[in-house]
Amino acid sequence: MGTLQDPGLGNDAYRVTFDGQLDLQLLSIGTLLNRYSEDRFVPFLVKIDIEGFEADLFKENTEWVQKFPVLIVELHDWMLPRSANSQNFLKCVSSLDRDFVFRGENVFSIKNTND
Repeated sequence: MGTLQDPGLGNDAYRVTFDGQLDLQLLSIGTLLNRYSEDRFVPFLVKIDIEGFEADLFKENTEWVQKFPVLIVELHDWMLPRSANSQNFLKCVSSLDRDFVFRGENVFSIKNTND
């Protein structure tokens, strides 16, 4: 559970925080994949732009990453200096067989195998 925070930077800058007020239910990507059986849903691409919440998303339960041939992540270290916000993402993908392409604010992570 978390709280939706408006830092006053416009509609595309809302952030999720854990500040003790629990008014927003958070679902992991793994939970969403489990809700929809793979006979009806085959993951291909996930685009993640969550305004600094990457540190929490990639902290644990990241088995879902390898299910997506294409992963696009907008990292926000520039917005949260001295917090190593991308560290969990980098730890998660560093041991996987994937290529990386950097385009603007996005990191494209492309799976090298068809398993």
